[in-house]
Amino acid sequence: MHSPNRHMFLVLALASTSCAQVLGLDDDARLSATTSAGDGGAMGSTSTSGVVSSSSETAPSTTGGGDPPKNGNGATCDSAGDCASGHCVGGPDGARICCDAECNSVCESCFASETNGHDGKCADARAGLNPRQNCMASGCDTGVCDGKGACGIVPQGTPCGTPSCVSGGLLGTSQCDDAGACVVSSKTCANHIACANGQCAASCSVESDCVAGFFCAPPHCQEQKGKNAPCAHAYECLSNQCTMNKCA
Repeated sequence: MHSPNRHMFLVLALASTSCAQVLGLDDDARLSATTSAGDGGAMGSTSTSGVVSSSSETAPSTTGGGDPPKNGNGATCDSAGDCASGHCVGGPDGARICCDAECNSVCESCFASETNGHDGKCADARAGLNPRQNCMASGCDTGVCDGKGACGIVPQGTPCGTPSCVSGGLLGTSQCDDAGACVVSSKTCANHIACANGQCAASCSVESDCVAGFFCAPPHCQEQKGKNAPCAHAYECLSNQCTMNKCA
């Protein structure tokens, strides 16, 4: 009797030879195929020379398609989307960098050239600068930053606005207070001088230079006289009448 192994060998050899003939292999290739069939390998692992096995395939490799890394604070940027912080802030000469904050107050900056910090860190602009051009030189404002995050103000008592005559000898003036507000105040001209053209004269030369109830005896204003007081002119008298050198 033939052994089972020998019977299996004959079957595999015949099958390999037939496949080789179908595939058009030459004698050497058929011999290799026949020999492989007789090696007693496990079923399914037999390979035929010149034939690519399709029992397994390698999955195509893929590369990550995520967003590119975003810029850190201090790096240049075109828009907020370029920055990890989400803040792309403008500065001197049109430059833009990523900042740790929105940094859009009147006297803030994210540029080291305008603060006492470093690029990418929002901080108060140095005193004397006006990075956003929002400080206006008018009234009590200096027109530049004070170094504390706000527009600077002039010293208290600094004149502001235009002086004007309120009435008679009263001169209206405006001065800056300690909060930077222009406050209107008034003062009386000295020596009974009348206010004229927004100012108080130092002396009088004509009657109109003196306030009511006074007349000009250059260079001073003098109080008008009562009845029977000696006079040389009518304007010296309260009654505006001077008769026989006496006020009527």
